[in-house]
Amino acid sequence: DGVLVSGGSTLAVDQLLGWGDALGTDGTYLYAFSDYQTGYNMYTKEILKISPTTGALANTTTLPSCSTTPCKQVNYVDGLAFINGTLWAAGGYSDYTGAYSEGVFSINTSTGLINTVIAVQSGNQYNPDTVYGLTSDGTYLYGGMHYHTNCTPNEIGGYDCDCNDGVVKFLPTAASISAAADMWMTYGMNTEKLAFDTTNNVLWIDGAKHDSTGALLNFFIPPGSVGAVINGKLYDAERGKIRVYQAP
Repeated sequence: DGVLVSGGSTLAVDQLLGWGDALGTDGTYLYAFSDYQTGYNMYTKEILKISPTTGALANTTTLPSCSTTPCKQVNYVDGLAFINGTLWAAGGYSDYTGAYSEGVFSINTSTGLINTVIAVQSGNQYNPDTVYGLTSDGTYLYGGMHYHTNCTPNEIGGYDCDCNDGVVKFLPTAASISAAADMWMTYGMNTEKLAFDTTNNVLWIDGAKHDSTGALLNFFIPPGSVGAVINGKLYDAERGKIRVYQAP
């Protein structure tokens, strides 16, 4: 049976989160993706560094556009992880020509632009594999991957595939990742939120608690999922708010 965690508390953050719901941590601070509308067809995207106890902002990194120089910009973020002093994200990005891609990338917290990209290799161009959740144990990155198998051509020129979810495990030095080469464990449920508890060597997948081998230990049922773990407390960003729960 799962553990029902009722209530929790809301962390009053000194900035809008808007549509952003990605969380990560460096073990001391929370990092959140903020995406909100400031005017007609105008949006501001930021990475917020937040105190997990007070909600106060320690730093704000604006994610700018790049259109005239050879650079890569962040379009959206689904997951965040901090490893070896570097902030990593899973999401969408584009280069200065406007060419759009999805993958895992490191973000320069001074400029807001992308430093390094780890490409997600997909077995089928019509049904690309995608990484959503992202976390780190301090050495490896873990990505919640939605991937496709058993693809066959259909009558309209595309492919019909079986859809799957799992967790890939890879080093931040990897040039690319794929379900075939890097799958750590398959998973029958949502992998859009991952969080690694480095104190207890536990990986949270959505709301389920796993040991270092991927074996299920327990699951809990909050209103949301688990996006970060700091000092025994679980954090989740959803609908513009950050909720805090005591880990069961």
